[in-house]
Amino acid sequence: LSSEENPGQPQSQSQPQQQQQQQPPQEIPSYERSQASEPKPEAEVLNPSFTTRTSTMLPSVWKTRKETKGDAFVYDHLKYDRFLVYEPLCLSNSFGWFGVNGKIVCSAVNITEPKSEEVCTDKNYVFGCKEAQFSSAVNFVPPEIFQQAINRVRWVKGTTVLQNFDGQNINIAHFLGRIFALNHLLLSSSSYGLDSIDRVVLNMHPDVVERFRVGSEKFSDYHQMITDLILYPSSPKFMSSLAEMLEYDVSLSSKSSNQFDATVISSLQLASDEEILCFETVAVPTFLKGRFFFGDNEYPSVFSSIYGLREADPLIPRDSILFRSKVNSLIYNRQVPVMKKKIVLLDRQVGQYNKRNFDSNSRAMLLSILENVGAQYGFQVEAVLFEGLTFQQQVEIMR
Repeated sequence: LSSEENPGQPQSQSQPQQQQQQQPPQEIPSYERSQASEPKPEAEVLNPSFTTRTSTMLPSVWKTRKETKGDAFVYDHLKYDRFLVYEPLCLSNSFGWFGVNGKIVCSAVNITEPKSEEVCTDKNYVFGCKEAQFSSAVNFVPPEIFQQAINRVRWVKGTTVLQNFDGQNINIAHFLGRIFALNHLLLSSSSYGLDSIDRVVLNMHPDVVERFRVGSEKFSDYHQMITDLILYPSSPKFMSSLAEMLEYDVSLSSKSSNQFDATVISSLQLASDEEILCFETVAVPTFLKGRFFFGDNEYPSVFSSIYGLREADPLIPRDSILFRSKVNSLIYNRQVPVMKKKIVLLDRQVGQYNKRNFDSNSRAMLLSILENVGAQYGFQVEAVLFEGLTFQQQVEIMR
């Protein structure tokens, strides 16, 4: 196989409760695993201020691999935050990533221009590959060409979640948009036609991996703590390359337990140029644009939506409720936060490369206004700098 030959019942969100008998991961810094309790399922998270009801869905063209045959699926959401699902997705050192056959199915719900489930334009697919941070759009090989090389294929069974993080993800804002897309997929895999997830592979630029150095004085623990929370109860293993991961996971089989394997690698290099690696099913989250959680009306789900008691209250995304529950459970052992009447100004340090901050006169004027408003309504005013604070210190300020 070479470039010359071819140019061109659902998984429940209460899953953590089912895993209480499993041993916790060996280490997550900044809080004790032995005291951490599992996040509660959705129904137990609610308090008397909230209620559940079914959200209104517009006519949907949402199709998954269970209803429609396809080699790749492109899932569009309200802000065109795309997910890709391949069946299969293959890799070789010389050819890069490629699929087989090439029927691409588009799925969308509640967006302005729903697409036919049988038609996906090149633009939609190419944008999805670009947002997934593949080096180029994943091409497809005709089945007859693939069969000629079938004896060289090493199969990875089950469902793999693959996510790419280029060097820009050293920036927390870039990183969060991607890691929270992963969070959604792990919570709602059944919505995308995935019965279970067997492994998560995070392909990170070496500079991003550097942010995970335990005890590093140079970097905060923000990347590490967010990742540990989202992957819990799995604990990520750090390996140099895909070849090393394959050597470690010698069975490459689907897992019998509910817990998936999680691996961070910094190279997609295989051990041999002759080897072809094929993942049976691969789900590829891209990134969320300017937000951390999908709205409930952007994808079908068997779970109820969560609203305030008043009709005018906004919908609270399921992903938000479940992630906050996980933070509260794993870091604070389900202690109810004490609400304080305060106005918090998240200030930024003045620096050579930081242009998103106030000059001294504007900052003084803004603080004066906030202090006057705070005094009028009984709110304490506080200005804080997040630079230099640990993840948990930042959470406590906002909690």
